[in-house]
Formats: sequence, structure tokens, C-alpha cells
Amino acid sequence: MEASAEDTIRVDEARKVIAAEGAQVIDIRDKEAWLDGHVPGALHAAGEQLETQIEGLSKDQQVIVVGDDDDQSAEVAGSLREHGFEARVMKGGMKAWKDENFTLQPSEDPDLEGDFDPSEEESQPSESESSG
Repeated sequence: MEASAEDTIRVDEARKVIAAEGAQVIDIRDKEAWLDGHVPGALHAAGEQLETQIEGLSKDQQVIVVGDDDDQSAEVAGSLREHGFEARVMKGGMKAWKDENFTLQPSEDPDLEGDFDPSEEESQPSESESSG
């Protein structure tokens, strides 16, 4: 399934929309690729996780689908649109993001896989608290 022009977004546009409008980003690449670095704030939703992650998305914000393969990303974006989301494919995927030298968020904890829960972090002392 190839994405049409209105269903895609250039990497530079995607970065602006994410920063200015708070678009939601779903990274559908495999775990190893995800851990190697991803768009800051992205959710990891590869394979079976996709259905679970969709439940946590807001239909009030655009969803940008990032992958290695634009065709696979187009399928996921199409599925999201069928569920009532405004979803677009980031053209060129993570390769395009990296080629532009845009900021990457590495996953420091392989168990997180994008399911970051800020309340869990509150129970850990921050560096400033533990060094003071």
C-alpha cells in the first residue's frame, strides 16, 4: 500500500508539527532499531503492540507514523485513519530523520520500549537530589 501525497509528511515538516503542535509519533520499527534511537517522545508500537498503543492515542492530535519502510508505515497510517485518527507517514522514516541530524532519543532502559510512565520516575531520586 503506497501512501498518497496528502497522507505523507516530509521529515522537516514532521519535526515542526511535532514541536509546534505536539503531534503524536508512533515508531513501528523493531525493538533493536527502536533502542538504537528514535524521535523524541515517540511511542514504540511494533507488531502486536500496535493495537494496545492505539488505545492510548488522542484523536485530537495528528499521528505521525515512523518506520523503515514507507509502505508498511502507510498500512499502519491507513489503519489509524480507519479508526478515526488523522495519521500521516513520515516520508523516508528514521533514515530521513537521521540524515537531517535531528535529535534522537535513545532508550536507556530496554524494558521501557516507549511505555514511559512519569509516575514511576518520581519514586527514583533525581541526580540533583542524590548528589546533594
